[in-house]
Amino acid sequence: AAFAYESALKFLGCLAAQEGEDGGLSGVHDPDDAHWADEARRECRNKLALSCFLNLAQCELRSDRLHEAALHASKALSLDPSNSKAVYRRGLAHMGIGLLKQAREDLMAAARREPRSSEV
Repeated sequence: AAFAYESALKFLGCLAAQEGEDGGLSGVHDPDDAHWADEARRECRNKLALSCFLNLAQCELRSDRLHEAALHASKALSLDPSNSKAVYRRGLAHMGIGLLKQAREDLMAAARREPRSSEV
């Protein structure tokens, strides 16, 4: 599944051909990108990219690739800073990596955003 999400992100222009080549986000907010010239298309692309980054972060968490999970959750947050799933998934990744201060901050933020969520 992770390969499919990465392929979709590359197609959308949100992931470099080799991740890390340009920080992973290429053109997400690039208004000069001819394929996404109007606002409606950019908005659709960003919504798709957000879903892909969230799902990719979940795949990485389940595969115990925690650094990648944190990176993809952060990329989701760059598209939607208020996304509680992204904050929660990044918090889980940070906890697994041992970055406990960052994990606590993320998990507390997720709990504040989604106080009724049983997952959080």
